[in-house]
Amino acid sequence: MSQTVPETCDVICCATVTAATENVRRHLLALAKAPLGLRGDFSVIYHLTADNPAVLPAGLAMHDRGPLSGPAYLAAAAKARIIVDLEDGADAATRIARLTALKQAGAQILAENGPAARDVLPADALFSTPEALLDKVYARLR
Repeated sequence: MSQTVPETCDVICCATVTAATENVRRHLLALAKAPLGLRGDFSVIYHLTADNPAVLPAGLAMHDRGPLSGPAYLAAAAKARIIVDLEDGADAATRIARLTALKQAGAQILAENGPAARDVLPADALFSTPEALLDKVYARLR
């Protein structure tokens, strides 16, 4: 479902989900399931690009608002408390540009650790596992 007016949310993520990006799926599923646990509730919105959105796992599909990019994504991200950026197959230059645009917008960013993310963000904004991502999200929501 495409969203024309950005929603306010706690966590937002825009990513490409393919068979080659299993790490993306793991991180997104962990975020989707986290509010059901004992650590507390938070709202999640995804803007996913997938070869076949109809086969996304239910945990992802329920939070997906359809693909967004450029100024539309920046507008949506501006309404979120935390932006999660994942290693979703984008080349380094594209990821650096994306992270730089989000950073210039004053957003609080958490990014999957990789060379591009290390070039743009401080070490405390990086994560490598779904568990580390959740720890950082809950710490920033407090």
